[in-house]
Amino acid sequence: MPNVDDICNFTPVGTIIEPDGGVLGDLDGDCDVDLVDHAIMHERFTGLNL
Repeated sequence: MPNVDDICNFTPVGTIIEPDGGVLGDLDGDCDVDLVDHAIMHERFTGLNL
């Protein structure tokens, strides 16, 4: 996807992207998939453990 249409510029070739150009799995919108995204996914699957 060209950077003009991409919400995450300079996404590496071969990266799976969503229709809006964001990286698949980037749940916090910072254009990478990292432990913060993992924590968000974990919380969504398990709920808050208070």
